[in-house]
Amino acid sequence: MLANAGFFGGYFLATGPLKLMYQKYFTLSSTSTFTGLGLCHVSHTHVSSLLLNMGVLYTVGNLHAKRYGGMHLLTVMGAGCALASVLSLMSI
Repeated sequence: MLANAGFFGGYFLATGPLKLMYQKYFTLSSTSTFTGLGLCHVSHTHVSSLLLNMGVLYTVGNLHAKRYGGMHLLTVMGAGCALASVLSLMSI
């Protein structure tokens, strides 16, 4: 959650060319670089996606970590991120 907030804070405070560079390297689109495949899951450019992601991590993730453990939560999140990256790469 801190990475999500930190990346968004950096994007929100950036100006001009720095904001465009953020979009190129940290988000996933047809003009982005390969770093976007891994970083697009924690770097947001809109408040709504940031709040939705952090809300789900706090509620569902917290319950999941308490029930199954933190390592299991990281495994599920990693598998979800990997699948989302592959599907996104196929659609670009």
